[in-house]
Amino acid sequence: MELKIAELTGEAEGYYILYPSPAPPSGPRWLAMSWDGEAVCDSEYVPSSVLPYVLERLRKAADAAVARGDGQPLDERRNILGYSSRAWAQELGWLGSCGVVRDQVILPDTPVFFPDGLPEGLRKQARGNLKSALRLLAESVCYWEAAPAAEYESLPEWGGTVTAAELGAV
Repeated sequence: MELKIAELTGEAEGYYILYPSPAPPSGPRWLAMSWDGEAVCDSEYVPSSVLPYVLERLRKAADAAVARGDGQPLDERRNILGYSSRAWAQELGWLGSCGVVRDQVILPDTPVFFPDGLPEGLRKQARGNLKSALRLLAESVCYWEAAPAAEYESLPEWGGTVTAAELGAV
């Protein structure tokens, strides 16, 4: 699963959408984010400040953008994520948040390196669930037990590396 961010145009200008590709079999297909950081989920939550006609414009533009495959991978546009959108994406099981800094996220395909090897029972704790796997890896990074592999110039021969997608598939 890849997360993409696309800027909406036309009547929905001023919003971005975050969406998984391929689309999940169930649940929301996208999350809309305004420039001021407020997030609107396609089916679960709509702040009272979003008027019904605005939501309808968002739905049309977002559904069209998803159908076309618009956007860039989240890795290239992380700075767009505000607190509200990160919290929603984490709740949906699309990413794991590692802190208050906007770009500190674990994506399903982010390799995470454990210098002391994979903790015993990590796979069992993930329960074959992507959302649980993302949460576990994000917590490991927050508690300095692990780090995204990209932070290393080259990985040492010891230790272990795993992605949330691997943990979630078990």
